[in-house]
Amino acid sequence: MHKQILVFYRRGALGDTLFTFPALEILKKKDFYIIAIGNSEYFTLAKLVNWIDETYSDFYPHFIKKLPPDTTFYLFTRAELPFLKSFTNVFYFPPFPEKRMWMVDYYLKVLNLKDHHKILDRSYSASAHP
Repeated sequence: MHKQILVFYRRGALGDTLFTFPALEILKKKDFYIIAIGNSEYFTLAKLVNWIDETYSDFYPHFIKKLPPDTTFYLFTRAELPFLKSFTNVFYFPPFPEKRMWMVDYYLKVLNLKDHHKILDRSYSASAHP
């Protein structure tokens, strides 16, 4: 049996990427094998602290072919990716919230991790930092 693989796709600049880190940390503590796709230079920071296992700048064919069919995909994009249609656990999220809110709270909310912040050693909530 292998660890559940999670592919986390989010393109963006440094700030956009950094705001994903609390969600990645929680997911990693839930024992996922995490592959981040986006700005790999920035996701390398998450790799250095063991919040992700691999990072790529794009969906390369050799990478997609090696993924098992039960891989979970969290995709922060408005475009549907047809080459993932053979996978069943593909979830699309808008890259930005519809209403103004702190991005960390947005990622935790849409990924249903809002109550999981307790497993972290610190709080990332905007309300915890007046």
